This record gives sequence, structure tokens and C-alpha cells, in this order.
Amino acid sequence: MKKVFLCVVFWLVLSAGFAQQKMQSGKLTKDEEANLTSDQKLVRETDRKTHNGKKRISTKKKVKIQEKQARKARKIKPSKRRRD
Repeated sequence: MKKVFLCVVFWLVLSAGFAQQKMQSGKLTKDEEANLTSDQKLVRETDRKTHNGKKRISTKKKVKIQEKQARKARKIKPSKRRRD
């Protein structure tokens, strides 16, 4: 009985780990990226640089990322919607 319970718990933990791994999104399209707020873009960039929080990032690098995001934010224009 104890072995069955441990096996069930093991499989639940394993399946939850795979579910989280699948939830991580890949690249965004230009429209999706344009719709992100500046905070969301900053979080996405830091996650990418830190390998989803597995690596530490220095303050100097954080500042560089914020400056880069500020430069990009000035250039981003919303996509033009065609009238049908």
C-alpha cells in the first residue's frame, strides 16, 4: 500500500514538472510583443538572461537590460490594423 502511494505521488510530481516545462513560452510574434507592457518586457528579458531564474544576474547587467528596454520602447509602434 505504501509503495503504491509513493508511486502515485512520484508520478504526480513528475507530471507537474513536465506541465510547467511546457508552459514556458518560446518566441513571441511582433504583434504579441508590441502588446506587452514595459514591465512584462523587462521581466521576459531578465528571465531570458537568467535562464528562467536559474542563474544570478548582476546589478550592472540589470541596468543594461533596463536601458536596452527603454531604447526599444521608444522605437516600438503599434501595428496598423487594416480596415476590411
